[in-house]
Parts: sequence; C-alpha cells; structure tokens
Amino acid sequence: MDGVEATAQNISSGKYPVSRSMFVYAKNSHRTSVKGMDEFFKLYADDKMIGQNGVLKTIGLIPMPTDELKKVQAAVFAKTKLTEEMVKKHTILP
Repeated sequence: MDGVEATAQNISSGKYPVSRSMFVYAKNSHRTSVKGMDEFFKLYADDKMIGQNGVLKTIGLIPMPTDELKKVQAAVFAKTKLTEEMVKKHTILP
C-alpha cells in the first residue's frame, strides 16, 4: 500500500499505513478492587503474551519493537496514570 510492503517490521514500526495499535485500559483503582484485574494486566503485559514470541503473535498480531515493549511493560507494571496528552499521542508512555 502506497509503496510500503506489509511486512512484520513495517507493521510493527507503524510504517505500513493500515496498521494500528491495540489498547487495553483500566482504572488503577479497579486493578486492586476488581478480583483478577491486576493479575490480568500482569499476564497481558508479560513477554509470554505480548513479546516477540508471545501468544498474541501466534494468533496473527505483530509485536511492537522490543525497546518500545519494555517501556510499555514498565508503564503497565508501574500502573502509570493515563493523561489526556498520552491519549492524544496514542501512547501509554509519559
């Protein structure tokens, strides 16, 4: 599309124009008050799930680059509060 091949690298980097990220949100207060929610986020952000050879890759999703993944995992595990600016930038990274 537009001269960009649909390779895993182009999709993961965002170069391929039809690719998009998948976001999962939760209130931090729910991560401790809703049974299983914190465990879900810890599982979901684990390398075994979203890493380069994680479960989501086996169902056809393209993992993000490793350096970005590590930053995202750190933000998830730190329960980083989502800001309006982060939403505008389509990121959970401060």
